[in-house]
Order: sequence, then structure tokens, then C-alpha cells
Amino acid sequence: MADLEPDGGGIQWLSYDAIAALRGTGRDAAMRLVRRQRWPLRYEDDGEVRVAVPDPFCQGVAAKRRIRGQEHSHAAGQVGPEEQGAAEALPDGEEDRSAAVKALSEHIAALRQQLSVAQETAADQEEQLRHDLDTASTQLGKMQTELAAARLRAAAFQATLALDQRPFWRRWLR
Repeated sequence: MADLEPDGGGIQWLSYDAIAALRGTGRDAAMRLVRRQRWPLRYEDDGEVRVAVPDPFCQGVAAKRRIRGQEHSHAAGQVGPEEQGAAEALPDGEEDRSAAVKALSEHIAALRQQLSVAQETAADQEEQLRHDLDTASTQLGKMQTELAAARLRAAAFQATLALDQRPFWRRWLR
């Protein structure tokens, strides 16, 4: 890319077309990205606009493109030169399959262990919740009993007050 001009501050000044080529998108998408990220612009004398793109962004995009390229080549059945030598050493891929099966078996064993730990934790929490529920229901029963007793005392007190509130001359008749 001739558009690359490394800057000492960890940025690269790229044109919209260079950003689009780097990302594998169109110029409009590159312009929207620049606006979204609010990267600074520089207008050159030749009429081209340069954008200050951080180095980590350029490196991350390049790495993703390499990975995507490898995935597409594997999907198309293409084998790289380093993989071709390894594939020739394996008789009918048996060693490769056994290694994959072994790795998957180890992963399954680790997942089963995590599952058993999670189940034990869930059982402990369920037991604690049941205990808390029993304690709360016992306390609720006690509180309901106390409330009923308090209501009876309040009714008796109101009756006593009702007797005291009659006219003074009625008290003499009793």
C-alpha cells in the first residue's frame, strides 16, 4: 500500500480507499467508519483526504483478514504448504483423529467436572433456601399468633375505653 505513511504517534495516515481495501469494504463504509470513530482528517494538496488510523486497528483488521483467508482456503479444500507436509506424515489421518478425539475427551471430562461442581453448589443453595423458607414460615406463624393476641388486647382496651366514655351520670347507675 503506497498510501501508508507511518507516524511516530502510533497512527497511520490512510486514504478512504486504503481503509476500504484494508477492511475489504467499500469507500462509503470506510467514510462511515471514520465518522463513527471520529478519527482526525488531513486534507492533502493533491485533493486526497487522509485519515489518522490507529496502528492497533490496522493490525487487528489485517490479522482478521489473514484468519478469514485461511478459513476460506480450508473451506475450499486448499491446504497450505506447512499443513501439506503434516498431512503426508499421517497415515489416512488416524493420528489426527485420535489426537482430536483425545482433546475432545479431555474437554468433555473437564466440562463434566464443572457440571458436577455446579450441581453440588445448586443443591447446597437449594438446601439453604429450603432452610430459610422453613425459618421464615415459622417466624410468620409466630407473628400471626402475636398479631391475633394483639388484636384481642386492642379490642378489650377499646371496650374499656368505651365504658369510660359514657356520660358521668351513667357511671352512677351502674
